[in-house]
Amino acid sequence: MVALFAGLKFRLLRNRRGLGLGSVGQVIALLLAVGIGGGIGLALAMLRSAPETATLVMANLYASAVLAWTIMPLVAFGVDETVDPRRFALLPIGRPTLQRGLLVSALIGYLPLANLLALLGSAIGVASSWSLLPLTVICAIGVLLMCVIFSRALAATMSGLLGSRRGRDLGMLVSFALFALYYLLSTMLNNSSAESFASSAAGSVGRVLAYTPPGALALIPADVADGAWLSAGGRAAIVLAAFALGWRWWGWALQRSLTTIGSQTENSASSRGLLDPRVTATSLSSTARLVAGRDMTMMWRDPMRRMPLLMVALVGIVWPLVVARGSLSGYACLFAGLLAGTQAGTVYAIEGSGLWLHMVAFGDRMRARGELWGHAAATLVVGGSLLAVSILVVTIVRDGWVHLPGVVGVALAGLFSATGAALFLSAYVPYALPQSRTSMFASRVPGQGGRAAGGGLGLMACGLIAAIPAGVLAILGESVNPAFRWVALVVGPALAWIAMWQVINIAADRYLDRAPEILDLVAVGDTV
Repeated sequence: MVALFAGLKFRLLRNRRGLGLGSVGQVIALLLAVGIGGGIGLALAMLRSAPETATLVMANLYASAVLAWTIMPLVAFGVDETVDPRRFALLPIGRPTLQRGLLVSALIGYLPLANLLALLGSAIGVASSWSLLPLTVICAIGVLLMCVIFSRALAATMSGLLGSRRGRDLGMLVSFALFALYYLLSTMLNNSSAESFASSAAGSVGRVLAYTPPGALALIPADVADGAWLSAGGRAAIVLAAFALGWRWWGWALQRSLTTIGSQTENSASSRGLLDPRVTATSLSSTARLVAGRDMTMMWRDPMRRMPLLMVALVGIVWPLVVARGSLSGYACLFAGLLAGTQAGTVYAIEGSGLWLHMVAFGDRMRARGELWGHAAATLVVGGSLLAVSILVVTIVRDGWVHLPGVVGVALAGLFSATGAALFLSAYVPYALPQSRTSMFASRVPGQGGRAAGGGLGLMACGLIAAIPAGVLAILGESVNPAFRWVALVVGPALAWIAMWQVINIAADRYLDRAPEILDLVAVGDTV
């Protein structure tokens, strides 16, 4: 039965159209997995020359890997619908067999391959002598198994809870807290040099993590090399206990998810929200107001829409302080502006088959444009507020008031350009989004992964291109004449706004011309 699970997963991978390019896309995806995983593994293997630093780095890395695997199903509300345990509820498969089959199938794919290559590199990095290499490889493979077991255990535990609106609220808060913790761990790990790592904050965290199950796997080879058999035995006991508890937890969660039905509380909240019942779609502005009110209501009510906004807030404030030093850190808020603008994407896909109601209600040029302007307005209001907080915090912390005009100009240009690009690609590269609100595993629509990847890459590229004028003016303001900062503040956002205006009108016309085809594409999401 386990071999059957593995065969089914291999067949699914073979039949998927990687990056939308068929077999060529699968080869590209495989090369990317090997290249990224192998590159990280090579970098980790080079730590072999500093054994003490290597063990502390791996303790942080292993703990971060387990945490990342654990939170991804919650942050993304699903990473792979093929391992949804409820798909097997009516099949005569015993729970232990189902666990083994799901474990093997979860280890097959491009992401597990990249992780395995990186972990094998880490095994070389912590092997102070080649005789320890078999043990370090076993420990590295143990980390990967721990990642899968704890990830699937938490996902199966939360799958029933996330079937209700309140449960998704709780899952959103828990996953956001875990993501923030993971982000801080990664930040400390990436901002410490090999020479100063042992005495840094990340080194101190690594010493604490050495007594956790994933951290213990990083320290066991060093204990064996030093002859500290008692310490090695204690860490091995921690690891074995973690595997036993994780396996039992996963089994209990599987049994519960296969035999119980999650509660539904979709109607427990007020239905009015920010909608004004007096607004009717009789003009471009009234249509925009109606759609913007609906979007903001959904942002407030739907955890799956609030989570990206929380990520924008976290990344927008923390990331500029991490990647840049000095008073120029504010310019890194451009990324927060781009990320906030992307929230306007896939506006047609969000509706699923319900898009036909929009086709009937907004079926003329004026209302079609008003609908897109409503989506843009909601994104700009919420995203602009988060961006303002990000810029203010970074400016205060870094004392970058003199650079504020250029920073605001560049960030607003990024927000406007990314919003326009998102709405443009919604009409020109539409793809379906899973409409399931009860399965946390439904995160993609089979057969449209290439369109989704292409749309995401195109969105960021178009946003950056449209923000180039503001960036050039800001560079002139920092290197030639400070007056250019004020020019960037005015001209950069103005040009980006004009570009957004034009592409929104073009996207609305495209939607009117291709509405049936767009509906046919996005309606597929209702089946997932």
